[in-house]
Amino acid sequence: MNRFLLFSFLLLGQHAFAQNAQVYNVTTLKGVDEVFIINFQNSTSVISDREGRFSLASFNIEDTLIIQHPSFQTKFVPVQTILAQNGAVYLNEKAVDLGIFVVSANKRAVKREDVPNKVKVIGRKEIDFQNPQTSADLLSQSGEVFVQKSQLGGGSPVIRGFAANKVLIVVDGVRMNNAIFRGGNLQNVLNIDPILIEKTEVIFGPGSVIYGSDALGGVMNFQTRKPSNFSDSSGFNLGSAMRYSSANNERTIKAYLDMGKGKWGSFTSFSASAFDDLKSGQSYVNSEGDFGKRLWYVERINNKDSIIQSSDPHVQRNSGYDQFNFSQKISYKPSDSVSVLYSLIYSSTSDIPRYDRLTETANGLPKSAEWYYGPQSWLMNLLNVEINQKRKFFDRLNLTVAHQFFEESRNDRKFNSNTLRKRTEKVSLITLNADLDKEINEKNTLFYGVEFNRNGVQSEGIRTNVISGASSPVATRYPEAGSRTQQVAAYLSHQLKMSKKSTVLWGVRYTRNELYADFGGSNFYNFSFEEVDINSDAFTASLGYTFRPWRVWQFNISLSSGFRSPNVDDVAKVFDSEPGRVVVPNENILPEYAYNGEIGLLRKFGDKGQAQVNFFYTSLQNTISRSTSQVNGSDSIMYDGVLSQVLSEQNIGQAFVSGVSYSLMYNLNKNFGLRSSLTYMDGADLDTKESLRHVSPLFGNTAIAFVTEKIRSEFYLNYNGAIPLAELAPSEKSKPQLYGPNGSLAWYTLNLKFSVRPSATTNITAGVENILDLHYRPYSSGISAAGRNFFVGFRADI
Repeated sequence: MNRFLLFSFLLLGQHAFAQNAQVYNVTTLKGVDEVFIINFQNSTSVISDREGRFSLASFNIEDTLIIQHPSFQTKFVPVQTILAQNGAVYLNEKAVDLGIFVVSANKRAVKREDVPNKVKVIGRKEIDFQNPQTSADLLSQSGEVFVQKSQLGGGSPVIRGFAANKVLIVVDGVRMNNAIFRGGNLQNVLNIDPILIEKTEVIFGPGSVIYGSDALGGVMNFQTRKPSNFSDSSGFNLGSAMRYSSANNERTIKAYLDMGKGKWGSFTSFSASAFDDLKSGQSYVNSEGDFGKRLWYVERINNKDSIIQSSDPHVQRNSGYDQFNFSQKISYKPSDSVSVLYSLIYSSTSDIPRYDRLTETANGLPKSAEWYYGPQSWLMNLLNVEINQKRKFFDRLNLTVAHQFFEESRNDRKFNSNTLRKRTEKVSLITLNADLDKEINEKNTLFYGVEFNRNGVQSEGIRTNVISGASSPVATRYPEAGSRTQQVAAYLSHQLKMSKKSTVLWGVRYTRNELYADFGGSNFYNFSFEEVDINSDAFTASLGYTFRPWRVWQFNISLSSGFRSPNVDDVAKVFDSEPGRVVVPNENILPEYAYNGEIGLLRKFGDKGQAQVNFFYTSLQNTISRSTSQVNGSDSIMYDGVLSQVLSEQNIGQAFVSGVSYSLMYNLNKNFGLRSSLTYMDGADLDTKESLRHVSPLFGNTAIAFVTEKIRSEFYLNYNGAIPLAELAPSEKSKPQLYGPNGSLAWYTLNLKFSVRPSATTNITAGVENILDLHYRPYSSGISAAGRNFFVGFRADI
């Protein structure tokens, strides 16, 4: 009998070694990825895959496992219990999501505790709950990224005082920044559909060693959803969603289909949104006259521009727009070590009114009757091959080939003019990346790679008489004969695990940049040169150290440099920044650099939460900034019939940005939690002592969360500090359409959001934003924020 029991026990043990298990969210019944599973002896651990699966093969039948994930309550489960439940493990959500254990800040999965940079992670679970209108709103709702808007169809992220072409947008490992990304405000992040995002990582501070040019202030790394792995069987997931918001009468519909069989998988998604004119708040904490009110707008009646008095000054007339997104992904996994993924992502908008330009006046009359961006279109084709197999020179090889096509236009017509100007830009961007990892031993790992990208820019300008329809050429924004840039780069990074308590990460990168712009044959300009040909080199390096003296404490310190090579927008642009001022090309621009030092302190509270504070100082050298210039010895030229002062982008002076950021995430118990963030910055030009344009005021948010198995809710406060008019950057002081007589005012909003899950496959989100209906205009924004906004969304997943 004893021998029979021993034999049965051994058979059961063998069964455990061969058994696979899967971790599920108890609410949604979906698999949970990146769950950390370890036994009580801390001798064996595994991490669940994208579908929540993991193997019990390395554990003993007597083991009790600790099932951990920052987003879920920790669970202790004996292996025998898991076997009795047919391999299923169910986890309950925490009130406050603490993020994930693994991040890809270095373009590959590494433990978060080994990364010296501050990284903000927004996962799929948080995206579903926040249910944002756009990706720009998703970043803003994090409380750690400031977002500027010149119009409703806008959203320019600001990271540590850097914006536009000084922060880098990455989608599935491919840089989105192209040769015409400007130094003003950019809306390209709108093209990334929230339903497509699996995870977003915001990496604060220079990231040029791994990511290359433009990563001065930080990197926004968007990772999109991939086809599920249905193993050898076939299956599918089908989902749809709808959303409505009252402040701009938003109507959004979304759907996706995820299916596969064996080695093949497919993921298809689309979304369509319509936004009417945005209504601002009606409660004014500080009286600033009529600032922010839409008292009038221009309407063309019987071929004549007429000024119409607004029936409701809080409805920001001529701000609405539409958007459409589509994606198709196909995956093929010929073996356990090789995976191939093809992605097509397409996004386009309707015309987007430039709201701030439509509110400008001169001599008591509107400056513009029309000013809008044409459809902002983006198409990306991407092929990715990943090999995970120990070879002589790598353990992992990731190859990416991508082509992106961008099209945008600027359209404007002056008040009482019959001439509409349209300037169209088309950019073709080819990117090749090879990223490799090699683990030398338990302590040393190398990351290295090469990158190539090439931009081609075509620009066209047309003047059209809106009455007769007659058209003729007009001066283009960029060289009409074409322009191009090309970059070749190589990098090396080394991770040294000095002990269980400390890790060193250092890296270097070399980039060769080439730019060519052809002004030959121009009928509009008489420059002293017909072409611009620039070749430049950039070297960057980083050094980071993480130290964990005790289980609950972690210290990070890092030194890093970032660079931005001048692009076509810097070197070869001609446009009117404002009436009477014209920006012209400059052939003598060098890369600008940022040198950053940062100290971070992290305090963990078991699996309940953590608090983090980071101090940073960034020095800018060779800063590319706009200043007075000349054309053929003259400081003014005629441009569009107006005598205009000549400006150009130049390497001038030095500047700095410094600041501190704080974040807290804490689960008070299984139902209640608290999260809070705060960022304060200062920055100035060291020569003029003037403030820098993109250094935002103090901002952050605080939320109290409540969660049960079926309900999740948050009551939260968003807040912003003030910048008095006298302390604004020089370029901002002369913009009455952006600021009232007292500058940028402080504000706060009270908000409530909740989600209810009637079943495992359906979810309802609803809430009210800006409960007090406060009228406010975020710093540097050309449109007032939404007033009291009721929203509701419905999502079903099969």
